[in-house]
Amino acid sequence: MEPTGKDVTMRACDGIKFLPSAFEGESYERGCMLVDDDQFYRIYVQYVLLVTLDVSKLVQFRPHLTYRASQFLAGKHPESAEVLWCAISLATEKFFKDKAHLHLWSAQDEKEMKLQWLEFMALAFVPTTSQRRLEKSAIDAWVSKFRELNKRSAGPLELCGPCTSKCQYQYEATAFIKHSIMQNDFDIEIEKTEKPKDELLATFVALQTMRLAGRWSLDLSYCIGAHLLEPQRLTSDDKKILISGARIRLEEQSKTPPKPTPETRKMILDAIVQQALLGAPWREICVGLMEAGGITPEEVEAEIATQKK
Repeated sequence: MEPTGKDVTMRACDGIKFLPSAFEGESYERGCMLVDDDQFYRIYVQYVLLVTLDVSKLVQFRPHLTYRASQFLAGKHPESAEVLWCAISLATEKFFKDKAHLHLWSAQDEKEMKLQWLEFMALAFVPTTSQRRLEKSAIDAWVSKFRELNKRSAGPLELCGPCTSKCQYQYEATAFIKHSIMQNDFDIEIEKTEKPKDELLATFVALQTMRLAGRWSLDLSYCIGAHLLEPQRLTSDDKKILISGARIRLEEQSKTPPKPTPETRKMILDAIVQQALLGAPWREICVGLMEAGGITPEEVEAEIATQKK
């Protein structure tokens, strides 16, 4: 059974030193509830991934977690900053515990990486009146060590062979799949018959990567594809043939990143507009979706105006 928020006691959570009030009374209770929300934890994992790809996302991606917290709390708790920091701290405990176990980090590396990450996060999420500044060299060094700690000579699946980033994305890919409906969407997509299955696989994972990372990444796409393909009722050889064909297509797409079909583009636009109509800060939280769909803010605004008529 996976640990939940309350499995990490407030005394064991290193985030307490940055904002002790976040671990008191109702703030702690609601923080524990928030960290156990699938969507919140998926966004948190996405946050870490994005920062390892582009350190500027440490601040730019902040609205995604803030907005999910406000959705979850539904305006019922006045100390939202405390609840959010409690949930972020608990998510950090879980993330680094899982990472350390998966990649066989030493206890010292786990502790050091976690504490440094909390210091970075506190700059973005803990209210203060003092002047604070994030040194780019510090986070660059952290990202470099993080990636070094995740390196492996072999992946967990038979399909991992062609990947050149073992195992930078294993935890992230499985978390995205587990804490979303991605597997269900893929299971439906791969059954379509109008295109070759390797093309369906390649297109699906490429668009998922753009949505999650806001940029093209061959090995992240491949990793997501391998984990989506693993539970399919196919022989080992059939899976290898399918993933090999998808890899070739992904390598071609890496030269010219794929464009979504009109149907997919319309679906993405509708999803962004729906967020906007709900009052979400869509310009901030839907950047990845807009890039994946090749959609401009002007298009979103025009569709919002149309639907409000």
